[in-house]
Amino acid sequence: MASTEAKSTDISGRMSTTIQALLPVAAATSQNHSLSDPNVIDVSQADNALLHPELLGLCKDAISQKLSEETFKYPTGFGGEPELLQALSGFFNNYFRPVVPVTPEHVAVGAAYVSQGIQSSSPALVGVCPSQVMNSSTRLLTGTDAFGAYFYINAGVQLIPANPAPFTNALTSEVLLPAIKNAYNSSPDPKRVKGLLICNPHNPFGQSYSSEVIQDLLAWCAKKDIHYISDEVYAGMEYGTEAGHNEFVSVLALPLKDSSGTATQNEDPDTPGDRKLLQRSRVHVLWSASKLFGLPGVRLSWPADKIKGCLITQSNPMLRVGISLATYNQVSSLSSLFMTYLLNSPELSKLLKTNTSRIAKHYSLLSSTLRDLGVEFLPANSGFFVFARLATGNDSWESEENIVKRLREYGVLVSAGREFGGSESEKGWVRITLAVPPEKFEESVKRIKRCLMEGSQGSSS
Repeated sequence: MASTEAKSTDISGRMSTTIQALLPVAAATSQNHSLSDPNVIDVSQADNALLHPELLGLCKDAISQKLSEETFKYPTGFGGEPELLQALSGFFNNYFRPVVPVTPEHVAVGAAYVSQGIQSSSPALVGVCPSQVMNSSTRLLTGTDAFGAYFYINAGVQLIPANPAPFTNALTSEVLLPAIKNAYNSSPDPKRVKGLLICNPHNPFGQSYSSEVIQDLLAWCAKKDIHYISDEVYAGMEYGTEAGHNEFVSVLALPLKDSSGTATQNEDPDTPGDRKLLQRSRVHVLWSASKLFGLPGVRLSWPADKIKGCLITQSNPMLRVGISLATYNQVSSLSSLFMTYLLNSPELSKLLKTNTSRIAKHYSLLSSTLRDLGVEFLPANSGFFVFARLATGNDSWESEENIVKRLREYGVLVSAGREFGGSESEKGWVRITLAVPPEKFEESVKRIKRCLMEGSQGSSS
């Protein structure tokens, strides 16, 4: 990495703070991506390569059939190309089952990329909450610290992670709500907390929140009069069949309070069934094509974020205007052309089924291997991650770091659980990505198994 030394007068105080906040993340990212050994298999990245062969053909078809001289001109439309916004609206209506149908007027898109960023955005949460609702002293609650330090890039927004534990029950109201309330009450100035950001399906657990839990969270936000931001970037990849797991439910599919409505059940959301409805104007959804389709290189996203997609806000037109102004003409016309073609393709349904089938096959292989080895892991059913406790015995951050290093020596790169917030009572975890090419994934599982078996033999001798 280049030297970060500079005179204090060479950069602004805000930029200096931003750089210092991001240095640990940048250093870790630089180390992980400086691999010179092509034999190392990376199952640490939040990326999906399973549909690349099919998408390559579709992209070529899109350019062959739809590219024209008009494509080279400035983009048209406000908030995104009209054809793209229409295609996105249809996609959300078909797959997210919204109570209120999504229209192009509810959607805004942007473009740019910073790897491993938060799953919101400069316009979206430096918009939903940042520049339009938030400022540099604003706090934002989140269920887990899986979003990194990238809020600092655009608005210096501070994340306050709840990090509920134990992990096995972390997505239940009984564990999650007290953790969120404690994080809120323990923040330096709770009045500066302007929103709650929830990643559903969850990263890194690979599980979905139940509709009851989401409604409890919405009710709590209503009580505190704050925004609810639902990061649904891992939606559309539901494959689990194990009993006891929740199906993905978008917040768009749940009851909310319209500006003219008065439907309220109770002022206290702490008791199940007694919930206050949150205003629809305070509920926002983030979605991306980068995870579902594996298209981080198609620049359809929010600045300073890894999302390649859009924000949906159904009853907050001024917010949508603010976001659209902030992202005006940022989306490449080529990106819009390809995404519009993809979302309108008659092959879309088949593609999604193929994607899910391949993830499910990889999950079956990894989960059966971990069970055979007696390794604790969180059974997953959505997204493309498995969270497993590979470090055993000495439960410490050092043992977690050591298992990550040992796996790298065996030619496998995984993400340490501590990168996602962690908990003093939950050490030794790693995140494993399922969405890598089949031959590489199968080999990575073999290497993980060999590493654990040989490590076990070494410790018992």
